[in-house]
Amino acid sequence: MCTLILNPNNAPAISLSSFLNLWDNNPDGAGFAYIHNGKLHIIKEMQSPDALHAKYVAIKRQTEHAILLHFRISTQGNVNEANAHPFRVNQNIAFAHNGVISAAPRSDQHSDTALLVRDVLQKWPDNFIHKKGYIEALRYIAGHSNKFALLDVSGKYALINSHLFHLHEGTYYSNKGYQPAYNANPITAKNYDYYANDWYKPTKQTPPPPTTGGKYPTQPSNSSLSFKKWK
Repeated sequence: MCTLILNPNNAPAISLSSFLNLWDNNPDGAGFAYIHNGKLHIIKEMQSPDALHAKYVAIKRQTEHAILLHFRISTQGNVNEANAHPFRVNQNIAFAHNGVISAAPRSDQHSDTALLVRDVLQKWPDNFIHKKGYIEALRYIAGHSNKFALLDVSGKYALINSHLFHLHEGTYYSNKGYQPAYNANPITAKNYDYYANDWYKPTKQTPPPPTTGGKYPTQPSNSSLSFKKWK
């Protein structure tokens, strides 16, 4: 189900063969976010992995910052550019996700990530990536299994549930979608079992991330994390 990628500035470019495997394993749209001339840009592609890779390589040669990439398999919502990742939260922050958000309502039109961005993240401050309380709130939302990645206009990036990513050729991946035929039985909206996976079981606490000194993050009482508003 989807592959989320953080390609640091000092890592080599992702190869075309890996791009083609990622596309074959995640055929419902792809894109990447990058910083150029002090501004955040997002490119999405629904038809051609070769065209997307050519654009990516050109940007990789120009930017001094990390690039955030995502290849999608739809579990809900339309298969279109609007539901392809990364999402622009605001002028400063791009966001992408691998997993299923249990608190999001079912929607034929919008993906769970699109709803999270629209109904929660876009209500937060423009610079929330720099505020510890909001990053811990994202850990709360992510639970045990969801993986989030953010990139902001300063070049700062954050991986939520970073222990679920792995390094391959200097780049962080949420799974091995760069391998041939990785998703032999891809998870889709038609075959997804919403109750058999940890990320669809409500949890009161998330595992303590390394950056919190072993303490569980808490849900800020003054945040926009009112999931009842989604229904």
